[in-house]
Amino acid sequence: MLRIRTEANFNQATQMTGTEATQYLNNQTFRIVLIPGVSGKNTNSVDTSDYNAVVKYYNLNDSNVINTKIN
Repeated sequence: MLRIRTEANFNQATQMTGTEATQYLNNQTFRIVLIPGVSGKNTNSVDTSDYNAVVKYYNLNDSNVINTKIN
């Protein structure tokens, strides 16, 4: 199971309209990188919040990306 949680500096449940919630929280694309243990690589050496940095550091081929719809 994969769960993505959003955070904001305001209460999303009471301070967003239904239209805003739909626009900003639904039908979004997320890139999630699962990396098995790699000998000689240390996650402290890469900015894990930067997708492109992770792809470059681990020499990943992102042309094999799997698209899936999460409900």
